[in-house]
Amino acid sequence: MKWYERYAGYHGFNINRNVENQVVECLTFNQTHSGELYCPKKEHTADNICPCKELRENFKCSCNFFVKKE
Repeated sequence: MKWYERYAGYHGFNINRNVENQVVECLTFNQTHSGELYCPKKEHTADNICPCKELRENFKCSCNFFVKKE
């Protein structure tokens, strides 16, 4: 979780505390069963390992884990 908080801060995001527990639970489940931290809202592809390609390139988070700082 600390890595995600550092990533968020460095890239101008906050962690959405309203969905944090659900998303972390899903990420942990995905890692346990597939070996990767796949986004809970997307198919399991290399582009969808959290932080996903969409977030890195378009600054949009499908699972709402990362939210833009205002």
